[in-house]
Amino acid sequence: MAIVTADSCKYHMAIDGGASKTELCVFDPVTKAESHFFSGCSNYKNPESDTKKAIIDDGIARVFAEMGIGPDQIIGLVMGLSGCDSQKDHDFFMSIANLSGVSRERIYICNDCELPFFSNGKPPGLSVVAGTGSIVTGFTKSLSKARSGGWGSAISDEGSGGWIGLYVIRDLLRYYDGYGEYQPIFGIIREHLGEAAFDLMPGIFSQSSLQEIAGYARLVMARAHEGDEYCRAVTASAAELVAEISWSVYRKMGFPDEKSVDVVMSGSLFYSPLFSETFKKSMMSRVSISNLNFCGEISSPVMGGIALSCSMFG
Repeated sequence: MAIVTADSCKYHMAIDGGASKTELCVFDPVTKAESHFFSGCSNYKNPESDTKKAIIDDGIARVFAEMGIGPDQIIGLVMGLSGCDSQKDHDFFMSIANLSGVSRERIYICNDCELPFFSNGKPPGLSVVAGTGSIVTGFTKSLSKARSGGWGSAISDEGSGGWIGLYVIRDLLRYYDGYGEYQPIFGIIREHLGEAAFDLMPGIFSQSSLQEIAGYARLVMARAHEGDEYCRAVTASAAELVAEISWSVYRKMGFPDEKSVDVVMSGSLFYSPLFSETFKKSMMSRVSISNLNFCGEISSPVMGGIALSCSMFG
């Protein structure tokens, strides 16, 4: 009986890199064992961000050291990364991946939106992500793809947590400046910030990060669940916008001709029953045939990267 040692094993590796954290997974196709690791932010849109440390020094290199393996033992490396939107972005991340020592021909880099789909769905279908940002990617059976949204909070990301946060903050500031109506959610945000007066809030908002602004969406959706009409309207409007983005990709991909289309929904906003159900109803109202198969986020997106590696690299 042959003894399988660590040195003779081969592994698939995937990275799910987002604005708040990076998850790395190493998968042994023989034993089916999964090893998960976590590191820092890997979105490089801020040119001063410590991306290389997050992905390499505190990421891949640490994984190799802790598992006692090397780059020559990696069958395939799939990196799904927030902020990978253009060829320039792809080249930047490839320069980081090359530092790992894994052969370039065994590396696949994409936007992190792709990973949830392959974790929970099968082509043809849509990967719909609604969290801090919003983005939709469609895949045909031959794995050709098309995308809408996700171009950044200043110019895109409609219906996202960032969109909800900005929407409510703008209304709050209208009230503060004397030409808007008061809404109970404003007081909840003030309590959340730990501030006793509205006078301090404009300064706080002007210094807030996108992640902090998107965090207000959780407060809005909690109030929506309790029946607050203003918050329900904002949440429903956000879901309608995400459905509109999804519908654009559905049409781009020629999915009206498919018998079954998986729609994988991932991201924190889909935890809201109102958001989720509004999105589904809006999508079904746009589709002339009943070919949508809605799938929630069941397993972690990083496992979609493992599935992609197994499919692409054997």
